Amino acid sequence: MSTQDKNYSAKKTGSAAILFVDLVDSTGLYDSEGDHQARTFVSQYLSHLSEIIQRNTGTVVKTLGDGILTYFAEMDSAIQAAIEIHQNNITLSEHVMLSHIGIHYGDITIRNNDIFGDAVNIASRMVDIAKSGQSIISEQAAAQTGDVFKTQLRQIDHTIIKGKKQAISIYELFSLNDDQTIMYSADLINKSAPERNLKVSYKDQTVYLNQDNLSLIIGRTSDCDISLSSPLVSRHHATITYHKAKFIYTDKSTNGSYIKDNKQELFLRREQTILPDNGVISTGIETEKNSSDKLIYFSIE
Repeated sequence: MSTQDKNYSAKKTGSAAILFVDLVDSTGLYDSEGDHQARTFVSQYLSHLSEIIQRNTGTVVKTLGDGILTYFAEMDSAIQAAIEIHQNNITLSEHVMLSHIGIHYGDITIRNNDIFGDAVNIASRMVDIAKSGQSIISEQAAAQTGDVFKTQLRQIDHTIIKGKKQAISIYELFSLNDDQTIMYSADLINKSAPERNLKVSYKDQTVYLNQDNLSLIIGRTSDCDISLSSPLVSRHHATITYHKAKFIYTDKSTNGSYIKDNKQELFLRREQTILPDNGVISTGIETEKNSSDKLIYFSIE
């Protein structure tokens, strides 16, 4: 038997948390920066991810273009890594390097420094479902999550994924700062919180958020739900997410967001807040310095 055959036959099986993480809108990055500069940015992004994964006791299996395949012995370590990845986006030139993540827990085979098995395929399906800045977690992964993180998971769907005959439940991971977590936890206790609708309008664009449409992206690229053309707006500037009758605004931009209601104006940059009942959002510039036709209007119904 050759050395290569011996290495191939040496394998280990067991259960693990498999985490896929991919860069959002890498095509746009290559289009705007050119191949050489974009590859440099992607390399820096992948190195940044690897540091976070290894710091949380994860194993980097391999890079896949603009993403990474990893696994963790403990589910909570994978959850913590996902939270840190989303909370520590790096900015290269004007590009905020946003990620989307998929996590599954199941049996894998480790062989030749690679991992194999159906669990890897399911984790890949989870990252395909995840939007920008989102971590999607399978039913099996949610079941392995410890009590500390369980309150940050919510079921968003029960569906059949590609390659499977039976439907599985799919969960989303939320991560908020300490003050917001207190507000969030209090809301979780209220199981009968009424359903609400958020109307978000910009020029001729109108999007509604509710239990049927859980999130939207605001930004400069055409794949955003609310698309703005201002140079002050990042490609994926911010997200708004619906959870338990609350609407969470998350700024992911370089220049920040200004949110104004009839009481005050709040400035956010790489931070989150719960939206008031109505108001305006100005991206990258104070509301009073922005023209009215460039403001985003929102109201909760």
